[in-house]
Amino acid sequence: MDEVDDDTVSAVEPDELALDVVLVVDALVVVVSVVDVRAPPDPPLPPVPGSAPSAQAKTDALATTVNGSKR
Repeated sequence: MDEVDDDTVSAVEPDELALDVVLVVDALVVVVSVVDVRAPPDPPLPPVPGSAPSAQAKTDALATTVNGSKR
């Protein structure tokens, strides 16, 4: 059998492969982190005195009149 010279073999070293995998995983974590960061939704505005009741108040009133009691 012919002996193989180490200089002619083109193989990826295990350390280099592990480093490549770590870099790819780190890049994915950064992308997911950036995409997942969102501004929280604005809180609902307080009702203005003397204005029409909110949709939730209307729903609560309807539930009371239909069922006889609130849940």
